[in-house]
Amino acid sequence: MSGLFKNKNVLITGASSGIGLATAEEFVEEGAFVTLIDYSEDIKKIANKLKCKYLKIDLSMNNSYQRVSLFVKNELKKIDILINNAGVGLSKTLQETKDIEIEKIFNINLFAILKITRELIPFFRTPGAKIVNVSSIFGISLYPSSLIYSSSKSALNTSTYHLASELGALGINVNAVAPGVIKTPMTFDRIEKDKYYNLNLIESTPLKRYGDVKEVSSVICFLSSEKSSFVNGQVISVDGGWTNSRSLPNDSSFFKIID
Repeated sequence: MSGLFKNKNVLITGASSGIGLATAEEFVEEGAFVTLIDYSEDIKKIANKLKCKYLKIDLSMNNSYQRVSLFVKNELKKIDILINNAGVGLSKTLQETKDIEIEKIFNINLFAILKITRELIPFFRTPGAKIVNVSSIFGISLYPSSLIYSSSKSALNTSTYHLASELGALGINVNAVAPGVIKTPMTFDRIEKDKYYNLNLIESTPLKRYGDVKEVSSVICFLSSEKSSFVNGQVISVDGGWTNSRSLPNDSSFFKIID
């Protein structure tokens, strides 16, 4: 442990599993005071294990951002780093999608992030504060049956650019990571069972594999550290090269997979 984040106050949404949990673990290892925000029944147990504060809350609810702001005001006073990681997926065509599903995706993947960020701006310890949004390669590139999810992440990318411009003068850097296929509870079933998904998102990746949560959390921590002091308004793909360099296999395995 180098103490990279010693005495820093860090908030992480969607922190009970996957990328969020891995990020929390890395911050704790580096000396940060971490608050976990999640709706999972396991969040208290996880927070106790990591010796963190926690706030159990459903970010799809209209008043969630007010509760987060009140928690920071009463419990933390000031924050240094905000990781907007909470998100939900949806694999449906537009015709198959219901209004309630559209609302849920945008409420969690975009609106909650914007509202929480807005409410917490007065509490950031500046200069040197950091915001990292967790987006997706689907917010950059197209993938079938992902219109609503991709739209929410694309809007988050654009929001990252605007926030970097608005908040830079206040001493707050705003960036995002766009993970590719990372083995998490959200992607496990598709990695294990969906041949089309594997062909298009794993076999076509130059590194020919899916990523590990720690390979994303390490980039998040870099963007949250003083080492990235001149990095602002960036969406960094963590995808094994898929976004810019993907290509389908050039042998008979392609036909075996799609048969």
